[in-house]
Formats: sequence, structure tokens, C-alpha cells
Amino acid sequence: MQRVIESIVRRSGVLASRLLVAGFLANAVGRIAGFDFVVKASHALSLAGLGFGGLWLGDRLYKLARSGDFCVLETYLTMGLWALSPWGLVTQAVQLAGEAIQRLQGDPGGKCSEGIEFYAPFKHCWIVVRGGVRREESHSWGLVSQRYAYDMIRVEDYEKLGSLCRYRRLSDWATYGAPVLASADGVVVAVRDGVPDNEPVGRIRLSTRVLDGNYVVIKHSECAYTLYAHLRRGSIVVREGDKVRRGEAVGEAGNSGMSTAPHLHFQLMTNPSIVYTRSIPVKMTYTSTRGEKYTRHPRRGEVVCPP
Repeated sequence: MQRVIESIVRRSGVLASRLLVAGFLANAVGRIAGFDFVVKASHALSLAGLGFGGLWLGDRLYKLARSGDFCVLETYLTMGLWALSPWGLVTQAVQLAGEAIQRLQGDPGGKCSEGIEFYAPFKHCWIVVRGGVRREESHSWGLVSQRYAYDMIRVEDYEKLGSLCRYRRLSDWATYGAPVLASADGVVVAVRDGVPDNEPVGRIRLSTRVLDGNYVVIKHSECAYTLYAHLRRGSIVVREGDKVRRGEAVGEAGNSGMSTAPHLHFQLMTNPSIVYTRSIPVKMTYTSTRGEKYTRHPRRGEVVCPP
């Protein structure tokens, strides 16, 4: 029973956003079509969403009180306000539509990345903050578009995540401005630049419209693309159509988009569209801090160094 409760609390944020978006859409459809029962059902969905949202907020406040890092409160507040804003609701609705399409299309399996060797996309040693192939390690298990994604930061910055109040400037983070490299040979098919980096660290811009901030997408096969997201504004050095080699610089890690601290969001996916895609597990070649070389799926909490 305890595991069930913990699972519900852990997923309460996702459940809240999905129920609120569903309530928003149902209310609009019901009013346009003149179906009162649909409108009433939308109220129930919205109330359920608010309930799960309250559960999520309570859990975060409890953890906040235990950590003593009250700057995190600003992070949760700005994230919550963005999620309830008109643009936030529209973004989540589009994301849900993409999820539905991908679930109907099914999982392509491992054929997309066959014969492609992916290397750690950076210099120096980084640590996996979120990501893995198991549910308990996953970046976002409930979202097929990000299920096998990775959020990684420089090892030097890991302890700073628990003390945001002391590291509000972007210049405080070794991750910010760190080179990001192409993980494998390919062709650049999408580039986004110009999104400002969030500062002070921990504060989300309520005007955020691009969740992934500044990003680069590289095509490696017909259904294998790598995404490098939240890059520093003005740091991207490739353009659409450029051929890149593994290890070639594409930009620098930043704090743009829906990002609370400088980091790199990296994932392998089936489609160049960030929303209408399915993330797939990526076997990465890297070394440990002891110099041991691996080709496997990195796990949450693991230190990943370039081979």
C-alpha cells in the first residue's frame, strides 16, 4: 500500500497537468457543442486536477522544509503559474496530442539505432541527474516523448542543486557555457536559438513558449535523431543542413526554456519534432571516473566521462 501511495505522490504533478488540460478541452468542446453533461464532466476533471496539484505542492513543500533551501519555493511557484497560464495549457494540450499519436503508432524497437555508435556528448565528467531505462530512474516515464531522455550536469555542480539560494548567478555554474558535442555522425535538421537563459537560477520565465529552449536536432537515420536542449543563447555554431562528425561542437550548455538550473537535456528519438516523437533508449560509449570504458545505458546518479 505504501508503494502505491508513493507512486501516486510521485506522479501527482503529471496527473494534475493532464487532468487540468483535459478539463480545459472538455469545457471548450462542451460549450461549443452545447453538451451540458460534457461541461459538468469538465468541472469534475478540473477539480480532480486541482486535487492532485495540491498533493504535488504539499509533497514539494514538505521536501522544501526538510532541505531548508527556500529558493526552491520560487521554482515551484513559477512552474505552477506557467502550467496554469493560457500558453502553458495550450503547450500541455499539444504535448498530450503528440503523446496520443505516438502511443497509437507503437514502439519501433531498437531497429532505429542499429549500427550507430553514440558517444558522451560533452567534454569533462558529467553526472546523470535524471534518466535511465527503468521506471524509477526515468526522466519522465509517463511521457513517451521523454521517457528515455537524460538531464546531465557537470560533476562540479551536482551539490549546488540542493543549495540554489547560494548559486543564483549563471556564472556560478561550471555547466553553463560548457561545450556540447555531437554524439554521432549526422546531419543537422533543426536549430532554435534566441531564447534567453533563465537568471536568477531557479526562476522560470512565465513568458516561456519553447520548453526545450535553444536546441539542436541531428539526424542519424530515418528514425534516429538526437536532441541537445536548453543550450546557451547565442552559442549554437551549426545550421540546418550542416553535416557533423561525432565529437564536433554544436553549442554550449545553458539554462534556456523550461530549465531551473544549467544542464543538458539529451535524448535519442524517432522524429525530428520534439513534441510528436518517441524517445528511445540510447546506448552510449563513455568511461567511468576510474577509466573503465562502457557501451551501455547510463543510469541516474552515474558519472559519465568522455571515452
